[in-house]
Amino acid sequence: MSDLHSLLVNYLAEELLDEEERNIPVKEVQHNEDKTYGIGKSYIRTVRRPAVMEAAEKLLQTMSKQEKESLQKRGSLRGQSAAVAVPRRVDEGALRALSPEQVTQFFRDGYLLLPDAFCEYVHLFKAEMSRLYAEGLFGNISKSDTRKALNLPQVTTKSRLFSSFVFSRAVRGLIADLIGSPFFLHLDQIFLKPARTGLGTAWHQDSAYYQIDNNLRGVSLWIAIDKATRESGTLELIPGSYKQTLPHAPDPEANLLLRCYPDEAASVPCELPPGGAVLFAYGMVHCTRNNSSANDRGSVAFHFFHSDYAKKDLLTQNTQYRVHVEGPLSTNGVSEYNESMEHVWDLEYAKRRA
Repeated sequence: MSDLHSLLVNYLAEELLDEEERNIPVKEVQHNEDKTYGIGKSYIRTVRRPAVMEAAEKLLQTMSKQEKESLQKRGSLRGQSAAVAVPRRVDEGALRALSPEQVTQFFRDGYLLLPDAFCEYVHLFKAEMSRLYAEGLFGNISKSDTRKALNLPQVTTKSRLFSSFVFSRAVRGLIADLIGSPFFLHLDQIFLKPARTGLGTAWHQDSAYYQIDNNLRGVSLWIAIDKATRESGTLELIPGSYKQTLPHAPDPEANLLLRCYPDEAASVPCELPPGGAVLFAYGMVHCTRNNSSANDRGSVAFHFFHSDYAKKDLLTQNTQYRVHVEGPLSTNGVSEYNESMEHVWDLEYAKRRA
């Protein structure tokens, strides 16, 4: 299939999706965007896309040359919104496109487990975390004399490997699958919980720190660098909790952190092998437990916002940490890291694998 043919299929699919959106009753759009996942715009742009792409492929075969030329002109006028609709080829061995069932689960429960997502790359993450730790860049945010919570915020400003990973085709395609485009990296950090003394992170919602107009338009990608089990204090989530806002107070066990007190009866531990990942919606109530195992447990988290749904002050505060990954403001990392990251991940992966 030629690049032009693929582009025309995507242009046509976008027009068909637009038509479906226009046919949704206003009340149903508002209800489903704000409260639940049903036949609102999120549904049209995610779950319906595979079927619409197939229909567009068949319809294109019946179109004349003149009709295709007209479609190409209309598609080019869509600008960035049409360009991002073209499916990206993900890195071989990396995360594949999410299925409609996976997308549905994410919007219903607020999270998605991907146990094999980045297992091929985890040795790179492990080596890079060890390097950064050896350089003394981690801080301890624990108030305890006996437990430690080691943390390295904004790791992408200190690691070419992690900054290029954000711009990899696998990550960009994955995040766009769930929250759409344009989007930017809002926050990133490495957590390191030492063996037997690692302090967990209390229950909280990220929305207690930063505001977004729709919790389903923000997503966190949490990757286990080491094996994450109940014993080692893995991430825990409460399904569907992004739909509520809980009161928060300063965490008595950790500096600068907030905590809430949810009903833990429905909590789900996310046990993962090294390289496994969890995607969870902004506003999800989550925590980690103390690490009582005999091994250190590291993880890295990346938090993304859809640009149209974030509060305006998020786009101006600490601009070096608001990395525009997809959309008209994206420079593929040039504005943030002074170099294009478009192909750096492929080069870093090949270099370190050799």
